Amino acid sequence: MERLLAYRKREPLSGWSPAFLAAWMDAGRPDFEAQHLLADTPLEAHDNEVLKERWRGTSSVPARWILTLASSPIDPEQAKWLLQQLPEVGDVALFLAAFNVLIREALPDDLRAQAAVEVRRRLSQLAGMHPRSMQLQLLSYLHGSSEDAPLDIDDLTMLRTVSELPLWRETSLADTFLSARKALRESGLANAGQHAFTVASQSITDKGSYLLRKRAKATRSSLAHGARHPLGNILSNVGTRMAENSTLLERTLGLLMMQRGAEDAEDPVAMGRAAARLDEVYAAQAAWRRAAVDLWPLHSLREEMLEASARDENALQRTFMAQPHVP
Repeated sequence: MERLLAYRKREPLSGWSPAFLAAWMDAGRPDFEAQHLLADTPLEAHDNEVLKERWRGTSSVPARWILTLASSPIDPEQAKWLLQQLPEVGDVALFLAAFNVLIREALPDDLRAQAAVEVRRRLSQLAGMHPRSMQLQLLSYLHGSSEDAPLDIDDLTMLRTVSELPLWRETSLADTFLSARKALRESGLANAGQHAFTVASQSITDKGSYLLRKRAKATRSSLAHGARHPLGNILSNVGTRMAENSTLLERTLGLLMMQRGAEDAEDPVAMGRAAARLDEVYAAQAAWRRAAVDLWPLHSLREEMLEASARDENALQRTFMAQPHVP
């Protein structure tokens, strides 16, 4: 802490993040996750009731969207409001976050039935409006199917077309985070960054690739090794597009899909490349976890780190592996 304050005073305009990194490196990269030096320090509460009070107290539709998506669990009143908004939502990131909230919540039967209809309708519409988004196309095609159902020849033909699309998603995690944080700050939330990151993360929590992985597993058991090549190519292509993104979730899942796809395609060279890239991701994550930034009760530091994670989570975590840089 003394090193941190010294570096911060030396370069007050550079922010808390460079000072924290330099101090941590200078101290020998101690493992704060294992030592739990700050485990008893009270951090800001993430009070769901506060979010719901703010939601009831505002008529702003953008603010209500973010406050609803940040709440967990949502109540029936919020679910009804969200369902009323779905037919008009054009922001794909907000739709996907709402999709993930609505399908996981324990809603009353009537609301669950309504949500199934409204989500399916708007998903189909948005997929038609964004034909280049592999994320949307994959979700639109597989949503509602059984995860235990093997893929047939028609499925493989369609999925091959989807897997050749040019990009995984068209949305920007950083833009979603920044707009959500702005709305939450204007609503009076002290820990707006953490809630905003939760909202942004929901927009990349992907049901489509999950169903693809599960159904590929169900298909694989019925195919001989040589007959798995088409399935392997689909998994490799989808994984490649996912792994191009900077979030830990997408990059890790993408590389795992590439690795499994290469195995199905009987390509040991590609398997080795995917495994090596996974090792790099895991090493960066381990270094990041040693610093245990979330345990430090420094609001500005955590806000900076959350924004940096939204912009490029992989790059941020890799900086904790680098040589120390004293600001």
